Amino acid sequence: MIGLLDSSGLIWIRRHPGTVSELDAHVIAGDVALCDPVTLEVLRGMESAAAYLAAEEALAGMPHVPVSPRAFQRARAIQRDLAALPGPRHRSIAPTDLLVAAAAIEAELPILHRDRDFEAIAEVTGQPQRWVGPRA
Repeated sequence: MIGLLDSSGLIWIRRHPGTVSELDAHVIAGDVALCDPVTLEVLRGMESAAAYLAAEEALAGMPHVPVSPRAFQRARAIQRDLAALPGPRHRSIAPTDLLVAAAAIEAELPILHRDRDFEAIAEVTGQPQRWVGPRA
């Protein structure tokens, strides 16, 4: 497993196929995991029941990392560490991103993303993360 893919990275890959061909190959091979918060975010963006069902089926075929009760505790600890930094940085990070980061830590996987919030989280966790696709 090469990493835990956040919704931002997954959506980028789906909208720009072939842009990150190495990562595309890993997704196809099943070497990239999701977690339930990511699945929920992606499914929230589906525009119809048919699109929802098709995406749900496709996502169900990918490896999934569990979000344990311990991951919720770790997410709170990350938020607390962000709150200790100057300014209200903890207020700009979505709870979903905290859970995804915590699940990645628990699974010992880097986060694959297109969301600067994960870079802010990595400042306090030190966890590995990788930007998917070109930087905007």
